[in-house]
Amino acid sequence: MAKETLTHEGIKHDLKKIAEKQISNKADARMVVAIPITIIVIFAVFLTGFNWIVLLISALAFLIALYHYYRFFEDLKTYRYQKKRIMEAIDRSDYSISVQKLSHIATETVYEPFVHQIRMFGGVHAHSTKEIQMFHFVGGDSWRLPGNTNSYSFYKHYTWSREFYLSSEGLLNMSVAGNEFYFVTLQGEHEISYIYPCKIFTLDKSLM
Repeated sequence: MAKETLTHEGIKHDLKKIAEKQISNKADARMVVAIPITIIVIFAVFLTGFNWIVLLISALAFLIALYHYYRFFEDLKTYRYQKKRIMEAIDRSDYSISVQKLSHIATETVYEPFVHQIRMFGGVHAHSTKEIQMFHFVGGDSWRLPGNTNSYSFYKHYTWSREFYLSSEGLLNMSVAGNEFYFVTLQGEHEISYIYPCKIFTLDKSLM
């Protein structure tokens, strides 16, 4: 099988894709709380004819909403700065590349307290438990396959590649214990990492 050359541009594309998902924007979670409170307060005040008890409760609720509005803008500035710093590090090639031998792939359950989803009829889910696949390597490093077991057929890897455009399912199917991978990790940000099977990719000379 002819191998494809892994370049800085390909690595940069994949790391930025991972960074977009890993930098969880908790600011969005603030708005999930603030906006419904504001709407409820407005309806409660007008539908109850300005009852003083309702007004008092509404005032307290609105103060909570105002706090979340304030924190939303503060969090937004923080995450924008964090994202800018990471993207600049990727552009500078501040990452390391090692060859790692796969030990095994395990299904694990993770708890993500800051995952917020709005469902049309189900309200707000403020917490999420999901099953994921973890690649464990002989050297002790591990890598989480992006997404979860319900979305692996949709998530695509190496979309820049002419030959090896894979879904997560495809990557899982071709990965067996003993396979070697190029393991790319952003310096100081271990969660921003990506793997490339050595049997289908070879490093560009500039990366050696």
